[in-house]
Amino acid sequence: MPGNFFISLNQDGEVTERNTGLQLTVPKVAWTGEDYGLFGMQQQPSLDGAYPLLFAKIDATGALIQRSEIIVFGNNDPRRSQAGHSDIAWNEQRNEFATVWSRYSTGIISSS
Repeated sequence: MPGNFFISLNQDGEVTERNTGLQLTVPKVAWTGEDYGLFGMQQQPSLDGAYPLLFAKIDATGALIQRSEIIVFGNNDPRRSQAGHSDIAWNEQRNEFATVWSRYSTGIISSS
């Protein structure tokens, strides 16, 4: 199955934990000192056919703590879009993640 996967390695390069089961396109990762934040576009469409952005928080063992979808456009929007050029950062002073991304259209907007 194509995709991006998450594994943890120890200081000797040995795998200590396996995949979280999340499939993201070009995922970005940030470390809080205790947990990881992952951010990217889902590889599988949602029920309305959109490819939502996904934020996931996982613990140091790779177990999923939280999962949040971010819908760029609503249902049946003719401007179907995808996101790219994303990034994520951890702000230790505010105890929060910040994410950024670029949006681009994958279809033609009809003027009729």
